[in-house]
Formats: sequence, structure tokens, C-alpha cells
Amino acid sequence: MRAVCRDNEDPDNLERWLAEAYFYCATSACDDTVNGGGSWPVGSSAASRSTRSPTGRQGDRSHGTLSDVGMPAPVTAHDMTVALDYGQFTLSGTSEGDSDLSMLGREAQVGPHIASDDHTVLVLVPHQNNFDMALRVEVWAEPPPRDFGQWEEIFECALEVDGGELSYGSPTLGCRPCEVPDGRYGVRICGRGFVNRGWPGSATPGDVWRVQLWPTRRNLPDRRIRAWRPPEPGTGPVLPIAQARRPEQTGKAAPQPPGAGRR
Repeated sequence: MRAVCRDNEDPDNLERWLAEAYFYCATSACDDTVNGGGSWPVGSSAASRSTRSPTGRQGDRSHGTLSDVGMPAPVTAHDMTVALDYGQFTLSGTSEGDSDLSMLGREAQVGPHIASDDHTVLVLVPHQNNFDMALRVEVWAEPPPRDFGQWEEIFECALEVDGGELSYGSPTLGCRPCEVPDGRYGVRICGRGFVNRGWPGSATPGDVWRVQLWPTRRNLPDRRIRAWRPPEPGTGPVLPIAQARRPEQTGKAAPQPPGAGRR
């Protein structure tokens, strides 16, 4: 199979692979529990929107440039609205389209839900679909801050870009490219806002994703840093200790230790 804008694939093999991949995504267990979600403001138009950090302001060594308020910021950011189907998407840094997606899919299934070769990464995600999905692609001068607490799914890998752009794709859907300079990058892929594993109950469930790239010479392994687990039926969100309601707030007497009422 080809990784970029695949129009001539064997439909029988493609359909079989998609069915297997979706079944695995819908039934597999995760390794970690993350409560949270939400979204960040991004453009909702179909066309991508690119921004560039102010030049001339040098950032610290670990985070690249600084924004106007003195916080680490990417060199370039692209906000896009893309479509997701069959519980997976790819990011490709080459126009050659020679990656074997069937092999990457099998590796992701039996591994950490992510698999990559030199130029393409395939990610298995909780939702079966989202046809109005916000995607932000950031290019950094150095590794970005680790804001892991704000995300429910987090992956990392390495990727080579040799065609001047990074292309997003999902099975049966078109490709969406954005400009990224050639080079070897560390890649961090984060998602949040999940409601279910498999069919999310809507064609537009509202999950959002962010891709961060930074130059690296290291051969970063494919790894899943954080995995989302659906909440147990009938359970509420886990509150911090400071927010737990005290007995006097509930109208119930506080539990007494054994022998507390004896003289």
C-alpha cells in the first residue's frame, strides 16, 4: 500500500485491513487512566491557517523561541480541520508514497498503537471517526514543553521530511498537507476530548489533536506515553482531595472510629 493519497489500492485487502484495525481499536484495553478533555481555540474553516512566531526573540535552549508574553512558542503553527475514519490516521513526510500501511497497522495493533518507518507514522485512536476534527501542527526549534497533563492520548516517534511538507491522511479520505522544512524530526502527537472507544455517537464528536515537531538526530522509538481509558459506567470524575466534599457538606455524620462512643 502507498502512504500518500492512495487511489489504486486493492480494495479487498484494504477493506480487510480496515475492518481488522477498527475491531482492534474498538475492543483493546489501555494501560493508563486519564480523566479530562476539552479543546483549544482553533480555526474551523476547511483551509489551513498558518502562523509564525515573532522573529528576533531568542528562546531558552530547551524550548525554542519566545512569544510576546515570554512563554515558549513554536516557530510555525498550522491550524487545520481534517477528517478521521476507521479509527486511525497517518502523517507522512514524503511525496514518494512507498510506505507499507498494512505492515504499520499490524505493528501498531500488537504494539503501542503507533508505528512508523522513516517517512510515515500510523496512529490508532479511540474514536472510530470525526469528520470535523481540529488538528494543529507545530514546528519547534527545540523540544517543546511537556504539557502532558493537558492531554489524554500522547505518542512520540521520529520522522523524516524530504518533500517540504507533512501530509495528514486517513483511510478512504483525501490528504491534507502543510508546509514543514526538510529534515529529521522528533514528533509528539497528542489528543483529547474523547467520549467513547469505537463509535463516538456522532460524526463530529469534538476530539482535537496536536502534532509537534522538533529537529533531532536521535532515533526516537515509537512509544505511547499516555493512553485514554473510558470511565467506568455509573462513575463520576475523580476529584482532587481539596475538592472532596466534607461530611458536614453532605448532611451525613462523619464515620466514627471503633469504640468512639464508649466511656
